[in-house]
Amino acid sequence: MKLSIFKRAFQRDINLIRLIFAMITISTIGLIYKTSIDIYADSAKELKSNYQKCDSIINASLNSSNDRNDPIKTLKDYNSIIQNLKANNLYMAEKFSKYEFAFSTLFCIFSVITGILTFLILKKGWDNTSNFYVKFLFLVSFFCSTLFGILPHVFSTEENASNNLKNYHEFTSLQLDIKSLINDDKGYLKRNKKQSLDSLSKEILNIKKQLQENIRLTYKIDLTKVSTSNKPFE
Repeated sequence: MKLSIFKRAFQRDINLIRLIFAMITISTIGLIYKTSIDIYADSAKELKSNYQKCDSIINASLNSSNDRNDPIKTLKDYNSIIQNLKANNLYMAEKFSKYEFAFSTLFCIFSVITGILTFLILKKGWDNTSNFYVKFLFLVSFFCSTLFGILPHVFSTEENASNNLKNYHEFTSLQLDIKSLINDDKGYLKRNKKQSLDSLSKEILNIKKQLQENIRLTYKIDLTKVSTSNKPFE
């Protein structure tokens, strides 16, 4: 008797339960989206902070009245600028690596779920499958597996991570050259002659040129990776 009452109550409220289930699922997807937006905002703040540090170093150097022609001071200023620029490259490389890992992991999870649900639905056919939850979860998992399969290509996560890390290593190499000049490994300052000081100036100019060429942050987005011709149900 009690079981019969419970069954009738359940059947009476089935539409409400389905609505709640759908709302919870959609809210979860919305939460994931909001979290990704918050992560992007935090990334922008981090990058802005490092660029502002570079600006401060440049302005302090321009406004300094002492040792304007001191090559060691110039090299130290370049090193400080490089340190902040490479911090941005490393930060972006880390972010895109995390995105690559997250997208790939979620793609695998939802692909497995989609595969299992597809097997269950194919046994009866879509029209003959009366279980609302199976059909709803299939649509959600199919959507998520497709989304997380596309996102790594749209945001070029692997390429962006690799290029930012490459730029980071180029900055590190530049810092090693600066370290060598500051330590006077080639003896330019020790000889302290016009020819040797001219050679030092040329090396400093070369470092400046490489610094200017390497100021880049890779953030490639390729919307052409989203296919508009796929028709999976035909």
